[in-house]
Amino acid sequence: MNSFESSNTYYSAGGMYDPAKARDQAQAITLSSATNAIDVGNGKIRGSVHTAPGGQVTYGSGGSVGDNAWVNAGNVGIESGHVMNDANFTVPDVTLPAGKIWVPPISKNHRINGVNYQYLLNDSAAWKIANLSGSVYIASPNVVLYVTDSLSIGSGKQITIAPGASVSMYVGAASATIGGSGIVNQGGRAQDFSYYGLPSNTSFTLSANASFTGNIDAPEADFSLGGGGYNTYDFAGACQAKSVKMNGHFNFHFDESLGSTPLLSGYVAISWDEL
Repeated sequence: MNSFESSNTYYSAGGMYDPAKARDQAQAITLSSATNAIDVGNGKIRGSVHTAPGGQVTYGSGGSVGDNAWVNAGNVGIESGHVMNDANFTVPDVTLPAGKIWVPPISKNHRINGVNYQYLLNDSAAWKIANLSGSVYIASPNVVLYVTDSLSIGSGKQITIAPGASVSMYVGAASATIGGSGIVNQGGRAQDFSYYGLPSNTSFTLSANASFTGNIDAPEADFSLGGGGYNTYDFAGACQAKSVKMNGHFNFHFDESLGSTPLLSGYVAISWDEL
């Protein structure tokens, strides 16, 4: 786990994560005060760890938390000053944006760049879909989509955000799963895809190996990422959830520019198998 800054050309490549410009300002944070509030395992966190007062951080034989120099030197454990017990506030639930008139889009076949999409969405309306299981193409900036009952995108399906486009997706489904090609964020900027889990959304799974670029705000959801290791990009952006579990070998790149958005007004409850 490390960081980059999409709004700064010194620490990103046109807003995208660049390994050559990576920083050590990642923030792994939990509201837990348990003795195992955060388990780093054998992961590497280039940055800091925060827990609620009394919370403790555990790590395995290869786990390391600290700045680049500390982690790169092969140190095991937590560098002095890189763990704090200062997470002492609550995280607000997500609410739907006010004043929207929700409109169901027309389901039809849209073939774009050799891919078939069930829906093509722009900013001409606030869209509402009860059960989403097909591919979606986001064609313009500031698209708003509300998925009410079920979200299950399987193999061969994807949500594609065109270059220059963006979407805020509000999810009321109790359990949401995105697999297949997952989220294809062609512009490469995390702020172009925002997932907002409403209080009824208690589970969100990204099961694809493809890289993910975006931000997730789902305070009541247990968030799980499957696979990992497809490349060193894996996850770029930010995540706020009830818990986070990364299955496999994952590289998480925190976008520091998202720290000034409402997404990170609270703290992340997070746990790892590996980072």
